[in-house]
Amino acid sequence: MKKLITLILLVTLVFAAPPSGYYNSAEGLSGTALKAALHDIIDDHTEKSYDFLWTGLKYTDEDPDNSSRFILLYTGRSEPKTASYPVWNREHSWPKSHGDFGNSPPAGTDMHHLRPTDVDVNSARGNKDYDNGGSKVSGTDDCYTDSDSFEPRDEVKGDCARAMFYMATRYEGDSGEPDLELVDYTGTSGARLGKLSTLLDWHKNDPVDDWERRRNDRVYSYQNNRNPFIDHPEYVGYIWEGEIPSELTAPVAQTATNIDSTAFTANWSAVEGATGYKLYVGEDMVFLNRVDGYYPLEVSGLSDVVNGLTPDKNYYYKVKAYDDDSESEFSNIIAVKTLEGNGGTVDPPDTGDTHIETFANFSETGSSYVSGTFTGQDGSTWTYVNCRGDSPGQIDGSNPCLGKGRSPESSVTSGTISNGIATLSFDYKQAFSTSVSLDVYVNDSKIQTVTTSSEQGTVKESGTINVNVSGDVVIKFVQSSSSSGQVGIDNVTWTSMPVSVEPLIPASFKIGNTYPNPFNPVAVLPLDLSQEAYVKVSMFDLLGNERQILHDGYMMAGRHKLTINGKDLATGVYILKILHNNELSTKKIVLLK
Repeated sequence: MKKLITLILLVTLVFAAPPSGYYNSAEGLSGTALKAALHDIIDDHTEKSYDFLWTGLKYTDEDPDNSSRFILLYTGRSEPKTASYPVWNREHSWPKSHGDFGNSPPAGTDMHHLRPTDVDVNSARGNKDYDNGGSKVSGTDDCYTDSDSFEPRDEVKGDCARAMFYMATRYEGDSGEPDLELVDYTGTSGARLGKLSTLLDWHKNDPVDDWERRRNDRVYSYQNNRNPFIDHPEYVGYIWEGEIPSELTAPVAQTATNIDSTAFTANWSAVEGATGYKLYVGEDMVFLNRVDGYYPLEVSGLSDVVNGLTPDKNYYYKVKAYDDDSESEFSNIIAVKTLEGNGGTVDPPDTGDTHIETFANFSETGSSYVSGTFTGQDGSTWTYVNCRGDSPGQIDGSNPCLGKGRSPESSVTSGTISNGIATLSFDYKQAFSTSVSLDVYVNDSKIQTVTTSSEQGTVKESGTINVNVSGDVVIKFVQSSSSSGQVGIDNVTWTSMPVSVEPLIPASFKIGNTYPNPFNPVAVLPLDLSQEAYVKVSMFDLLGNERQILHDGYMMAGRHKLTINGKDLATGVYILKILHNNELSTKKIVLLK
């Protein structure tokens, strides 16, 4: 359900993690093997009576804005917990006639599919299949029905679909229980229910949210089993769509660069075996409000410029890696705020020395496209591929001109530059009639794209690009596409990062900020110790259960980084407790999958 999902809701809803190792037996499986493993995991749950549901459903479906009220499934209406029949009823979202299990446990009282609904809407649903279309149901804003199907409102379509996937997995005909099956048609009878293809669409278009996760936790507190398709939405594709688990690790989303009032550059780490990446950009941390064109945008490299944004506004991005037949889990989430005004840029960072490459040692002067190396004015070896050096591309004497549609693609790459880059700028020139689109990379992360439009022979300036990358770096200029026109580059100027020396032994004990935060699945907690001391660092859920021990013992003086791994934990807020010389400190961290 997508009701008031905001950062505030993210913090105030409390999620209990499934037991450590709950899904271990399902790891790496797909198809019928995964379905069988999940069945064994969630089978034999603690049964409740049908009468108990009058109370239990008011807790599982409680209104997040008012704990004295609860939400009806199809109408979304909030009712006081004092309400009873005929205001609402206990709906079997998998109709009890489709399996003939009545109101008896386990299937007839299973709270993963029993939901509170308006009595009249419950009657309109009857025992129909789920599918799109029909006439609007009286008393609802966007529920529809026809002779053999029922369509719930958009906000709960995914919730309904995942409940059906649960039922078809939990009930497989053993121990005298019904053998429930999803089929891809309507007008079903017996233990079958449709329509599978529609349910798959609903699952994708209405993804799991915090309210649904909370409901899963609360049902678990009663029944001691979980809906695996809420905890692991990817299981749906593995069972019903022929997908296979990915061996790709999740990329690490990195801090955005080149932030101005309407754009920024999103960056992320490389993943071994990935053939590309999917970039997701939204206006909130749960990505309910998505940025058009970026949900997702497929990218071959390790960065991309996100354009067309609103000044002075918060944005968020995350990334997946993919190969020919699978996708990784999501990366961590990075928050970005655009600048005020129109087209402003980030204030330049503190900088060190200034360096310039004028290509004085670039010796090519002909019109043929050639490849080679030369010694840059910084002393490193620069490389050029499929470049020419004649007058159409020249700017200030000798300089390389990148070709159009060459194979391999035209590029100019610096040698390794020490002490990092704070800012970068350069001149460029459209050599012939075709407009230019030139990408600039630092350490394989795209930091800028410069363009021209019918500006043959005009020398342009890139402007100051704020890079802020420390350590050893490499600059690369490469054509954005095979249709980008010939372009000369010259006067590549960069400032190094300022040199600062940090003492090996800190002056005092200090707990740094966990990063990233929110995280998925790994975060880091920095700790500085001025002298050897006993330190214990543990992570607790909001119910007070200790979920991880990051360190327990003596720690040497120095700068330390402790790793937090949330792979086996559920989305939610966790508390880090740091005990140092009998003094206890706490920090809050959010795991967001």
